[in-house]
Amino acid sequence: MNDTPLPFDDVKSLIEKMPPLISEMAKMHEARFKDLIFPEGLESISGLSRHLSLCQQKHPPEANRLELALFAGAHGVASQRITKKTQQNVADYVAAIQQGTAPLNQICAQYGAGLKVFEVGADLPTEDITNESAMSEKEAVATVAFGMEAVAQGGDILALTSSGAGGNFIATVLAAYILGGEAEDWLALEDATGEAEFKRQIECFHAVKKRHDADYEPLELLRRVGGREIAALIGAIIAARYQSIPVLLDSLSALVAALLLKQMRADAVDHCLVAHVAEHQAFINILNALEMRPIIDMNFAPDGGMGAATTFGIIKSAVAVHVYTGHEDIKDKVKQQKTA
Repeated sequence: MNDTPLPFDDVKSLIEKMPPLISEMAKMHEARFKDLIFPEGLESISGLSRHLSLCQQKHPPEANRLELALFAGAHGVASQRITKKTQQNVADYVAAIQQGTAPLNQICAQYGAGLKVFEVGADLPTEDITNESAMSEKEAVATVAFGMEAVAQGGDILALTSSGAGGNFIATVLAAYILGGEAEDWLALEDATGEAEFKRQIECFHAVKKRHDADYEPLELLRRVGGREIAALIGAIIAARYQSIPVLLDSLSALVAALLLKQMRADAVDHCLVAHVAEHQAFINILNALEMRPIIDMNFAPDGGMGAATTFGIIKSAVAVHVYTGHEDIKDKVKQQKTA
């Protein structure tokens, strides 16, 4: 991106120029589905492989190069003790993944998926959004660019997730700005470590609303009340579209990144699927606003990548069923048996 006097213009231009999805490959997929033997009951997973064909602009679709990218960050508002997750928790999780000892490593290995962690200020929190804007405009744009570069190597499918001290609260507040509603519509006691912490969450929610105007455009909202993970996730989603890579959204921050993009262009996240649904009030609210159905519902955490990694198995199964080349011979045998 060019370093212009208006950095957001670069991001807006990238979003405006994202290539549309051409339906021809999806039509070829649908024709192929009719040739499957015993297709009854396969509609749901066939829909997944159809989505891959549409987004990859390729028929048949492929699910060989699977990648999961986790963006780790930190937020100044976490210093007000409103979140269960601390910077140390995030650092420990990142270290476990890098050492190959986290459960996430084992699931990704099971499906031959790559797993990468990108730290976007995990040891350098953004400003406390109850008092200041989270980032400068140049910082926000630079982080979007970083997210684009982080996934530049491509692949068949890209899963996106995040982890950050205060990240879920930040994402919740940002979504509330976009979709409206009061604290009770977005926050829940079970998200806090206790009633005192939950009360502080509500106080911080109102403090942010008082500090920042609600009428800003999406990228300005991102700068003021968002975080580096969300900015990087926006960049990754944009880059995936240009590379014809379907995306699996895993975390609350990833959903908010998609929500921001959808505010800017109606079809901006048509290449995305939601991997799972967490039992989290904000997660469900955003999912409904995006009008997307999760692939699985197993009550994974609202961030961290476990839902997306588990979904890889279903995706690979959907593609395997669709691309199997022995259907025609088997169908002929079935017909012969029926006429015998």
